[in-house]
Amino acid sequence: MNKLTQLQYETIYLYSKALKFNEIDNLLLTSSKGVYMQVMTKDKSRVTRAKKSREINLNRYKQDFSKYIFEIKLHNKEYKNNIIFLNIAKENFRNNYLNECMIKSLKSYNKYKLTFLKNHLQNVA
Repeated sequence: MNKLTQLQYETIYLYSKALKFNEIDNLLLTSSKGVYMQVMTKDKSRVTRAKKSREINLNRYKQDFSKYIFEIKLHNKEYKNNIIFLNIAKENFRNNYLNECMIKSLKSYNKYKLTFLKNHLQNVA
């Protein structure tokens, strides 16, 4: 297992969070498919785990999204004067999800980096 760069790690992390490649491109300002292929050559087991996690996270996202839309619809029924438009609510929900994924990917990379360094120091000592 080779150490992944931050870009490679974040790409595979965001892929596992059920983001599309064009969304990953916009968040990381890179060509994510190329980086994904680099990770496949370096660490195939990580890609396999990411594919499994992607399915799980996609189902969770759909459940959270449907709950959110249901809450918006309830809000619109109760407050007729203060209506939230569904298309704006959907876009806001997706943007919040993207921002949360970016923050989590950075935190996860920092943990990965520390773990990799600890293991390397143990092997050297």
